[in-house]
Amino acid sequence: MGQVFFEPGASFSNHLTIAVSGTGVIVASVTYYNPSNITAVLSVASDATAGARALTVTNPDGQSATSASSLLTVVLQTNHPPVLAAIANRTLHALTTLIVTNSATDQDLPAQMLTFGLAPGGPSGVTIGAATGILSWTPTESQIGSNNITVRVIDDGQPNLSDAKAFAVTVLPRPLLQATHTTGNVLTLNWSAAAGTAYRLLSTTNLANPTWTLLLPDVVAAGPSVSVVVTNSSPMTFYRVAVIP
Repeated sequence: MGQVFFEPGASFSNHLTIAVSGTGVIVASVTYYNPSNITAVLSVASDATAGARALTVTNPDGQSATSASSLLTVVLQTNHPPVLAAIANRTLHALTTLIVTNSATDQDLPAQMLTFGLAPGGPSGVTIGAATGILSWTPTESQIGSNNITVRVIDDGQPNLSDAKAFAVTVLPRPLLQATHTTGNVLTLNWSAAAGTAYRLLSTTNLANPTWTLLLPDVVAAGPSVSVVVTNSSPMTFYRVAVIP
């Protein structure tokens, strides 16, 4: 066919075509511009074999020409591992609930499905949403101390790739409330705490009464203990401190 392309137009039955050697590459459309320029839109299947391909252009009259194989090269897609965001260490009291919302990114396009999970060896009772990455755990009093948890995320690429991050959870006993009598009816109350945790101080003069009185606005601990001063005018008062979720 020499050095030119030819396309007779829509009213003719035969048209300019392009074929690609090998399998897995389909010509979706061909656009003719002029005798020297055409454009082909190719669709490459996910299981297409990697390597160089030749393109054969055929004019409507049957004349054809084949390109050098270096004109088109199919390259297998490289799967990149997901990246799980770092997880800060946590401290909480036993019998309270830890919630950690995990997140991960993956640079592959189209977007891959990411699945969260837990690595073996962590404390019992920890759960995580496979799709959401939300981790939940309510430690028991037998789990007081340091506990290590490792979160994993895996993609659905080929091959499957993953990332993991570990963090430590320090479980404290329930708050220990102590009262020190100071001057007159003024009391200093102290309790063990976890920094960043909110506490509610309550009192009653009758343990049979289910309603307790709020003494102060909720207190957020700045360190491992909390100290407050209250006034007590009753000869017998009971105090309790509650951890606020």
